[in-house]
Amino acid sequence: MLEITIITIGKRLASPFEELGREYTKRLGEKPRLIWNWHKDEKGLFEAAKKHPHPIFLEERGKLMDSKSFAKELEVLGRVAFVIGPAEGFSQEVKGWSLSPLTFPHQLAICLLLEQIYRAKTIIEGHPYHK
Repeated sequence: MLEITIITIGKRLASPFEELGREYTKRLGEKPRLIWNWHKDEKGLFEAAKKHPHPIFLEERGKLMDSKSFAKELEVLGRVAFVIGPAEGFSQEVKGWSLSPLTFPHQLAICLLLEQIYRAKTIIEGHPYHK
């Protein structure tokens, strides 16, 4: 079973992103298990990431992949933590995955991530959501 932790800096989802985030969380149901981990600063974010066996830092210079590849990676890893960092991004030494080479506000990045997690679930389950 997939277990996905979202580690991020900032506040919980706020309007208008709150409704969209709630919708994708509802669609996900209980599988995969989704864990939220909110932090006030970068130090807390990195401490939480270090405790996880598979932290994946989301950043614009990261590995780009299509939705099917994203789903396959999640299925193989099984338990992952997506780390959404500070507005100025991570240092050059941090390597991770990219949702896009574009830069998004935290709230929107979280919603994009939730949609991709849901899409990955439907791909893994053979559901027609991903056309």
